[in-house]
Amino acid sequence: KISVLIETAEGIMNVYNICKSSPRIVSAFFGVVDYCTDMKIARTNLGEEHRVARTLVAIAARAAGIAALDGPFADYSNTSDFEKNTMDGKQMGYEGRMIIHPSQIEVAHRIYSPTNQEVEEATRIVQFFEKEGLAKGLASVSLDGKMVDTPVYISAQNIINLDKKIKSKGDK
Repeated sequence: KISVLIETAEGIMNVYNICKSSPRIVSAFFGVVDYCTDMKIARTNLGEEHRVARTLVAIAARAAGIAALDGPFADYSNTSDFEKNTMDGKQMGYEGRMIIHPSQIEVAHRIYSPTNQEVEEATRIVQFFEKEGLAKGLASVSLDGKMVDTPVYISAQNIINLDKKIKSKGDK
């Protein structure tokens, strides 16, 4: 298995082709420190200066069918910024991240793991859509005043499957 590290402007411009270049590639990381150096820009903890590049890596990885894994966060003693940065990455589509210090483990586990409440809600959505939507041939249904359709159903299934996968590893 191979993980690729995308860390230059040229890498960003070719990220999808890199991600698809071998069937052995299973994940892509965004290398923020080298990227900012290559771009001759100052790196900050919250990362507005590299948001576009970081997002492109996540999009390319998803399009290539591999895992998007966020790169390291150098200011490991700043837990607050690490948490914000990690949440931002999760919202971009990253599924995990490279950790460089033990203090980052708990935060990353918490952010990248669904909460019990999220799992319960996802289970409720899946059960409801299967009974009231799929079983009746409907493309969308209303649950508590919110639309539930196939993409919402699939997202709920993804939460349940992630929770099962994490629990099978003994990390939750």
